[in-house]
Amino acid sequence: MVSMTGPDPRAAFAAMTAALITDFRANGGQVTSGPFAGRPVLLLTTTGAKSGQPRLAPLVERPLRRSPGPPPHHDGREERPAAPRPARLLP
Repeated sequence: MVSMTGPDPRAAFAAMTAALITDFRANGGQVTSGPFAGRPVLLLTTTGAKSGQPRLAPLVERPLRRSPGPPPHHDGREERPAAPRPARLLP
């Protein structure tokens, strides 16, 4: 796998993505190496609206949070935060 601590992290990320796609296609839709080995991967292909160029992005399922605490969007509080009130128009 490619190290992301080099001088250009974008190039390292592009190389890691290319290696992931190559591994995915070479092994019949299964990733066999790297940090995503054995996890479900989806190759999403989109088309640029202006350029018309195809874009390919691997998507990896993230495991659900399994902790006894409240979900992270509650900021550690037990109760849900109050809903925001609509803004009033000033006269």
